[in-house]
Amino acid sequence: MARNITDTLQPRKALPATLIGVGLGLGAGSLVAASVSALAGYFARRVVTPEERRTGNSVIREIRTDSEGKLWLHFTKDDETSEPGSCSFLTEFDSCALRLSAPEDVPGKPRLVARKIEKIYHGTLEGVRRGNFSGAIYEHPSDLGFEAEDVVVPLDGGDGPAWLVRGSANEDLWVIGVHGRGARRNESIRALPALSELGATTLLMSYRNDGLAPAPLMAATDWGTPNGTMWKRESNSP
Repeated sequence: MARNITDTLQPRKALPATLIGVGLGLGAGSLVAASVSALAGYFARRVVTPEERRTGNSVIREIRTDSEGKLWLHFTKDDETSEPGSCSFLTEFDSCALRLSAPEDVPGKPRLVARKIEKIYHGTLEGVRRGNFSGAIYEHPSDLGFEAEDVVVPLDGGDGPAWLVRGSANEDLWVIGVHGRGARRNESIRALPALSELGATTLLMSYRNDGLAPAPLMAATDWGTPNGTMWKRESNSP
């Protein structure tokens, strides 16, 4: 069972920790409504909260096996499917999560682009026809070789699950990873290699209706979640 991260935080007499709030795409994650109304609240939820049952925008045209037995997905070539570099692919209704390779051309089919399946995080492709691409290509810090402790952060309305990745060189340097709109805490995993070089301890937290954390009453108060977490860390130490 994940422990409450504040349970073992004790006041310290030394200098307060240095905090760096890392907002990966946070700009779109907080909304301030011009007026408080049911309509404003509805649109705030639609923009900030990921859909629970997404069908996906990109259609899988073909699934092929190469001479080495590796599976490849073929998509119609467009700006999204041809985006350089590896990516993750979340299939319709979140039934399967994959990590895909960089795009390659399909010989004899100039309108298609191919990506190799590098890893299946969960689920199966059986019956799947479409999904969404994402730049958050790792599902857990261990996918990048980092040990992470499951903790919970006390939030308004309940506890929010988080990963705590402890630093090795600088105990006073903490980073709080905050994911962007329509994403989850795994979006911040890609920053871990750089943060590890700094020796920082990193807290990758969930917040505001992301499928893990509880929902606050107002989207305009989203800023209070990471801000409150930073205040608790600044006043205490593990």
